[in-house]
Amino acid sequence: HIGLSRILYGGAIYNWSSDPDRDLQEAYDAATTGIRLDPTDAYGHFALSGAALFLARHAEALDAAQRAVALNPNFAFGYNRLGQVLIHVGRPAEAIAPLERCLRHSPFDPQLGLMLSALALAHYQARDYAEACVHARTSAQHGYQPAGALLGASLARLGRLEEARRVMPPDFLTVTAKQASRFAPYLKPADRDHLLEGLALTGLGARAPAEAS
Repeated sequence: HIGLSRILYGGAIYNWSSDPDRDLQEAYDAATTGIRLDPTDAYGHFALSGAALFLARHAEALDAAQRAVALNPNFAFGYNRLGQVLIHVGRPAEAIAPLERCLRHSPFDPQLGLMLSALALAHYQARDYAEACVHARTSAQHGYQPAGALLGASLARLGRLEEARRVMPPDFLTVTAKQASRFAPYLKPADRDHLLEGLALTGLGARAPAEAS
């Protein structure tokens, strides 16, 4: 059930699904079933947290992420999820510590670029654009292309507009408002706008990159 939840979640947020809203709900339901069968499995709460976040059930997403790391204090992706949720509920400064702990637990993770991008986003939303640049650049160097957009937004916020335009991913496409909400499931519209405004400063339009999963 947890595996099914993760497959459905991934298809929805990476735009591989023909009906992402349905798949996110099914991912949520599958994770709920997994937790009912074994409430002590941290991965079940991790899966539930992701689906809940993208369904805009922010309080539930935060509770599930906190349960995941309470059940397994060595769960790198659990800390990544906790950081991700804290960013999107409007507490980015608090997200930095769990994201750094995630990196300490799995410093050579195959998805290191994704993890670093989450840390960059936490710093960006905490208005520390210089530090966001450091982690976004490293994330992009590890092959995580969406980090280039976050690097561009961070550089633009620092007034380095020419450099910002150069680092934007070449296939960075404009998305609809509904897609932007899916990729940036913020509790507070002002936080989503802060990201989109930074992207718009690059001169390439108000667009939204996929974020850490």
